[in-house]
Amino acid sequence: MSTPTPECLADGTPARLGRYRLVRPISTGGMARVFEARRDSLAGVQPRVAIKVILPDYAENQPFQELFAHEARIGSLLQHQNLVQIQDFDCEDGRYYLVMEYVDGITLRRAVSLCRRHGIPLSLDLVAEMGRQVCDGLAHAHAAVAEDGAALNLVHRDLKPSNLMLNPQGVVKLLDFGISKALIRREQEGQVRGTWGYMAPEQADGEAVGGAADLFGLAAVLYELAAFTPLFTEKD
Repeated sequence: MSTPTPECLADGTPARLGRYRLVRPISTGGMARVFEARRDSLAGVQPRVAIKVILPDYAENQPFQELFAHEARIGSLLQHQNLVQIQDFDCEDGRYYLVMEYVDGITLRRAVSLCRRHGIPLSLDLVAEMGRQVCDGLAHAHAAVAEDGAALNLVHRDLKPSNLMLNPQGVVKLLDFGISKALIRREQEGQVRGTWGYMAPEQADGEAVGGAADLFGLAAVLYELAAFTPLFTEKD
């Protein structure tokens, strides 16, 4: 008898990864796609989670696999209400996947777009409150330590509206520590990682960065929330 072909989604991703059943794609980045999924548990309990899966074209890309593992390792050390929580990390049939807390909400990129389209301004008090929450999450990340108690010196390096989620209860959550800098991972000196328009000058120049670079990115995000236009519109 022939082995049944595993059920797949429209993009070719298996409909099941371990004990997780993928429901629908949520977003797609340069090298990974995020899905809404359900975790099979006892008595028919099926908690909702988000699963990030490496795209097929990059499934065997070792540098990206290392970035993926780095994101999982960093996320496992962070526990804060303003940071999206990492719940699991695994590999099945050569396909790496990262299981995260599911945030029922929208990105701040989407929020700005909707407010601009419908002519709804964001009050400065609201913008300040969102900034306060992100600062709380960043303070936790910047002070994080490894399991042996050594300081991680963690820097997110990619503060931007699409990496910040707002849920219906008004809680802002920072996600995607995939390109974060920490002492537990070596990288080539002078590498530039981040998103143009939100990077601090020293980050754009490939110099050493600290927590201040994240605050620079956050300031650019808050300006965009208040003005509905990016702080920097050119890559100069």
